[in-house]
Parts: sequence; structure tokens; C-alpha cells
Amino acid sequence: MRHALPVQDDRGEGDPSPAHDEEWVRAATGEVTARLVEARTAQEIADAVGEVVRATAGWFGVVLGVADPVESVLQQYWCAPLRDSISARYTRIPLVLDTPQTRAVRTTTPVFVPDAATLKVQFPGPFREMHTDGLGPVIALPLTSPDGQVLGALALMWTDDVAFGPPERELAERVAEVTSAAVSRVHAGARERLVAVALQNAFLTLGVHSREAVVGAQYRSSDRALQIGGDWYDAIERPDGRVFVTVGDTVGSGLDAAAAMGRLRSSSAITALQTVDPARVLQYLDEYAAHVPGATMATVAIAVYEPARRRVKYVCAGHPPPMLVKPSGAVEPLWGARSWPLDVDVDSRRPPPAAAAFPAGSTLLLYTDGLIERRGENLDHGLDLLTASLRRQWTLPVPLLLQAILDDFGIEEGRGRDDTALIALRSVGATDLHLVDVFGADRDDVPVVRHRIRDWLTRVGVPTRVASELVVAVNEVIANAVEHGSHFDPTKLVSVEGAVRERGLVFTVSDQGQWRPGVEHDMPERGRGFLVAEQLSDEVRIDSGSLGTTVTLAWHDVLG
Repeated sequence: MRHALPVQDDRGEGDPSPAHDEEWVRAATGEVTARLVEARTAQEIADAVGEVVRATAGWFGVVLGVADPVESVLQQYWCAPLRDSISARYTRIPLVLDTPQTRAVRTTTPVFVPDAATLKVQFPGPFREMHTDGLGPVIALPLTSPDGQVLGALALMWTDDVAFGPPERELAERVAEVTSAAVSRVHAGARERLVAVALQNAFLTLGVHSREAVVGAQYRSSDRALQIGGDWYDAIERPDGRVFVTVGDTVGSGLDAAAAMGRLRSSSAITALQTVDPARVLQYLDEYAAHVPGATMATVAIAVYEPARRRVKYVCAGHPPPMLVKPSGAVEPLWGARSWPLDVDVDSRRPPPAAAAFPAGSTLLLYTDGLIERRGENLDHGLDLLTASLRRQWTLPVPLLLQAILDDFGIEEGRGRDDTALIALRSVGATDLHLVDVFGADRDDVPVVRHRIRDWLTRVGVPTRVASELVVAVNEVIANAVEHGSHFDPTKLVSVEGAVRERGLVFTVSDQGQWRPGVEHDMPERGRGFLVAEQLSDEVRIDSGSLGTTVTLAWHDVLG
């Protein structure tokens, strides 16, 4: 359904810009339509629209808002030149908060704002303090399904040097129509994927609650549609404080491999709660594999971190060796306690577990062969590349380290030759290059952690004035993780890692909750901790996933 947009055309109805006429509208709409054919997610829809508008129409930004009637919010997907700290605040907008997009959803009519000054006057709650330099006209158009259901709203933003007239109005209306069709199609596909996503999250969520170590994991499926396969990782904390980490790989791919993987993963987790010996866990897993279709020849690496003894014990069944990174940065493959894959009839006993020292700041990486194996290449070559990657990236906090390793190997979701799983464990404590801290989400613990951060910054040589700014920035992010990520629940953990990177520093703050940043409708002034952190740091990045939320702060040149 077409709506008349209340716009003012400074050029006059009969004097359109030579560059912006009906042919221009037709060409741009056709390009958007062609791009949307390939879009499979809401973010891909926003990117497709944004790329075309950016190239052809004096682009400032594009925001796709998808309505969530259950939670009464507008989930926003940005294709705009906004910083993470800004876009995080405007990721989820309550429908009761008055913005151009929410008004378009509520009224099912387009909303036009001629310039940034008017935007701040008409919508002061969310936009009063937002930086809008260069922003010109803003249009929010409702998106509807063929049966009339309101799906959300599309916001198109032009730069302040664009005179908005009939061609721009026509383009906005046509783009909204084709975007509505794309959102309807993606919604239908999303419903079909709900079961697969729930299965994936169940397999890939970590339940470890150790205060003795930071544990992180990454999974990359070779199947873009399924997103799970025969590889797995897991981490289990025992009541005595020991932490088991496991990674495994079944033969094959697809649902059959995923089913076998799920049964083996559950079995190893249950057994790890019954014994402290990784060799016993492997023995029970080997016996169970004989009764699991598809488990024959599966490989597994199992390690247990013993904080009281500052050591790890491990076994490997047909699996690549775990990689140990010492606090000095030395990288060592752990070649001990090796044996054959599961459910293989060998007339011999598996060896006892091997052990390695694991002082504060040590890192253990377990991974599947999808990381290092390439057709036509020797596995030793892959191990050499992994060793080189760890030597180059080892100071990074665990969430960034895992991503950097995947980047070094060029592994992307749905595009690899094989599934890839990685899990890393780093022991808590402070060294000359690392600070690793884990604490319960109790507001009373925040000052204690803040003091430990300040002490570590002094240890690594950060000047006092700069250290004060760093502490304020990190503290703002910690406060968000404790409140929004964990709801002040001391049984939920927040991890903080600081690392020296050449002359700079990087901090990550991670929580295990599923909170999503956004503006609170009754207190729109809330949610500005990221803005403070951004003002006091060189970079802010926010990553959310099935394992929780990680915020990264970086400073480039603060060390002598």
C-alpha cells in the first residue's frame, strides 16, 4: 500500500534533479531487488538496501527494524557508519519509545523528518545527545506482509546536502515494498530454522562456572544451512574446582554426525563429573561409543585443569595434540598420552594421562582437525601454521585469540571444507603481560576488581592519568555486564582479561547472559556506559552470541 510522504521539495515538483529522475528510481529499485534475492537474514537485507542507497542516492544510513511482538521491541539491523557503542544502544528499541521507526510501526504510515535538528526536537528521548553531523532527511516506512501484518519499519537516511524531492520519495516507497517482500520471505525461513538453532545452541553453549579460569570456544560449520555437525567442544567444572575441557570429532557430517556428536558429548560431560582422571573418562567414552551409531573412529582430546596444583592432565584418542602457551609466550604441542580413535579393536591398553605445568596466565587450546587439515598438505604443516599463529596472537584475551586463529586460517562460517571446533582455557592471575580475572556478578565485587585492574596497570607501566581513564572505561563495561548481562546474580560469572599488545592494551569483559543492548523506554538516558567507554578508549567492539556477550576495549599507544 502506497502512502503520501509529507515532504518538501526545495527544487519544486516540476524541476527534479537531472541525476534523480524516474529512470534513476527504476534502476536503483531494480538493483535493490536483485540484491535482496540473495539475502537470507535481516542483516543481509539491511546491507543489500544500504549498499545500493549508498552508491546511488546520497547515503547516510539505512536501518531495518524488525518488530518482535512478543517482547514489544524493534530489533534493528544497521547498515550505517555508526560506532559499535552507538549501534549497541540502538539495537533493540521498545515499541513504546517514540522514534521515527516505532511511530511508523504503530501508525502503519510513513514518518518523514526533514533534518537532524527536527529529529532531535520531535524525538528528544533517544536522539537528544546522539551525534548527527552530516545527517539530513530521514524517512521511516512501515513494512507489511501480503496479509497486512506489520513486520517492522525501514529507515532511510540521507546526507544533509541532499534536497529531498519526488524522485527520492518514489525511491523510498519502492524500496520499502521490495524490502517488505524480502522480510516476509526471511521470516518464513527463520521459522523453519528454529529447531536447528535451538539444537545448535544446546550443543554449543558452555555451562562452566569456574572462578579459576577463563574458558572460551568457537565453532565453524562447513554446512551453512545446518550450522552444526560432527565436531563438538565442552567444558565442565567439578565440585572440587577442577575444570574439564573436551573437543571431539566424529566421522562424517550432517544430521547423522550431529546426532552421534550429541550423544558422545553428553556422555563425556556426565563421566567427567564422576572421576578426576581424564583417562577414565576416555575409557568410559570408548565403551559407550560401541553402542552409538556413527561413533566408530571418532577422535577426542580431554584435559583437566587442576587449580590447586597449577597443572593440566590430558589424553588424546586419535586427535591432534593440544597446544600449551606458557606465560612467557612459548608454544608447546602436548604429544603425551596418545592412542587410537574410539571404538577401534586394538589389543592394547590406552596409556595413562600426561601432565604439564599450568601457572597463572597459561593458555590451553584444544581444536579439531578442520582447523589444521588441508587437502594435499601434511598435517605437520598445519601444526606449524597454528604454532605461528599462537606465537603471533597469544597475548590476546581468549575471545579475541580464538577469532584471530580462525582468521589466520581463513575459516568462515559455512565456507570451510570441514567443521572446526576450538576451545581454550586460560588460568586466572596476573603476569607482566596478562590480567585474567573471573568474579560473580555481585555489585560489591566490582570495586575489588577495579582495584586489581588499577594495580595491574601500574605493574605494566601505564602512566597514572591514563590508567585512571582506562579504569573508568573498563569499569563502565563491567557495570553493564553485572547489571544487564547477569542481573546482579552472584552465581553468574563475569570475566575480565587485560593484555599488553606491543605499545597498546586490550581489555575484554565477557558475561554468560543473553542480554541485548538497547534503550530503556522509561529511562532513555540509560545505556550510556558504552558512550563513556568509547570516549575514553581508541576502540570499542561488542560481540554477542550463544555463549554470551563480550565487549572489547583497545588503546593503541599507552605504554612507553
